[in-house]
Amino acid sequence: MVKIGVIADDLTGANALGALLSKRGLSSVSVLDPSLLSERSQVKRDIIVISTSSRYLPPQEAYAKVSETFRLLLSLGCNFFSKRIDTTLRGSIGHEVDAMLDSSGEIKHAIMVPVFPAAGRICLGGHVLVNSIPLDETEVIRESVFRFNTSNAVKIIGSQTKRKVIHIPYDIVRSEESLLEAFNSLPEESFAVFDAVTDADVDRIATISLKWGRPFIPVDPGPFTASLASKKLGGRIVFPKILIVIGSVTELIRKQVEYLSRSYDIKWIKLDVRKLASSPEEEIMVKSDKVSEFVKLHSFIGLTTVQSEDDVVSPEEAERLGFGKGFYSKVNEAIGAVVLRVLKENKDLIKGIYVSGGDTVTAIVKGLGAYGISVKDEVYPLAAFGSVVGGEFDGLPLVTKGGLVGKEDTIKVCVDYLLRSIGR
Repeated sequence: MVKIGVIADDLTGANALGALLSKRGLSSVSVLDPSLLSERSQVKRDIIVISTSSRYLPPQEAYAKVSETFRLLLSLGCNFFSKRIDTTLRGSIGHEVDAMLDSSGEIKHAIMVPVFPAAGRICLGGHVLVNSIPLDETEVIRESVFRFNTSNAVKIIGSQTKRKVIHIPYDIVRSEESLLEAFNSLPEESFAVFDAVTDADVDRIATISLKWGRPFIPVDPGPFTASLASKKLGGRIVFPKILIVIGSVTELIRKQVEYLSRSYDIKWIKLDVRKLASSPEEEIMVKSDKVSEFVKLHSFIGLTTVQSEDDVVSPEEAERLGFGKGFYSKVNEAIGAVVLRVLKENKDLIKGIYVSGGDTVTAIVKGLGAYGISVKDEVYPLAAFGSVVGGEFDGLPLVTKGGLVGKEDTIKVCVDYLLRSIGR
């Protein structure tokens, strides 16, 4: 059983990480004072975040405090550890990571991803940029007791740790195959600093670091640790059941679906458009039954018409299949019919819906006998959160998004929002 222990150098950082974990459906406890804990303490959360309040301590004192805290986490049953750092690299990061590695005895690597893309913190060429400004040129550093004369994370960490610091450039990070080769090439007792620009980069590094299979200490402001924790503990989290409906067939949507599927265990069912042409009622009934079967067993169930380029039906093929000019309307009506059947059979189980594709949203809402959507918030530009108004499913939460909207991680952002809104 995985139990994660995180050491932060201040309380606000510990709480910020807790908020990130909560967004992913993970439960953690932020410990105010490690001296209040002991080996006999019963901490029932899977993730324990302890603040050592060591950011402004002299390096030797910070090292000692982190060593003591690491041993405490061991005694509490933690078997995976992380070092939460400041987004602007303030503090004795190298010394504190050395303390964790030295105390473990068995962990030989630190994997640092010093980025928080949602907050404008990225790392490129080994340099940390804050809203596109080099770290050493930001106000926070100019006014801090930590006045760096470089934005290069490799140089900053190299001046603090006794371990060899290695930079993994962005070209490597963008390829899973190259990433795995980079991990396999890391020497013993090394501290690797990874470039990353997007949340997708962070998730990719997390995925490959776990595939690598060797123990390591993740070092980051939060997103990397949250991604790792989600992947390690995801199977043990009970999420509310949601239905994910993909009506759009764009290449962007397929990339967004692929990204989403790397983050959550989604059971996908494909509504076969070609079968709808010859036997629509049978296809609707068969796929509705399959979706309902999955609803009873899983938290995330996806309904789509396209899982690869081969599933895309061109207008010319649609004409040959006999759909005529109403092709898209008929497909969306079929999607709406499936959703209606599934919701009727699982009314008390399904707690929310995500839908991609404007015409698909219209078909579903009409199919449910509703007369509209009560829009409550903007999740993302051109993506909205609201609830169904009218009909048997009045009040059902949903997030809607256009098919050409967003970046690779946008559907995941929408699903995360939906999960937070309906609660666990």
